Amino acid sequence: MATKIHTSNHPHFIIILSCLAVACTQAGIVMYAPSLPFLSTILNATYAEIAYTLTAYLFGYAISVLFFGGISDQ
Repeated sequence: MATKIHTSNHPHFIIILSCLAVACTQAGIVMYAPSLPFLSTILNATYAEIAYTLTAYLFGYAISVLFFGGISDQ
């Protein structure tokens, strides 16, 4: 038996979903950035090494924007 996926026909669904995606990304950065010194202590790594994880996070976000932005334009 096939599962039917329900999609919303509400006109503001995409806008609300986009706002949630941006808010979650910003919340992740706001919560993660102040913890970098603490993480470097716990993981016994330099601050620069831990800062690379924030760079990786932002790089992943940028790639997802490029990918999903192209899908949303179709």
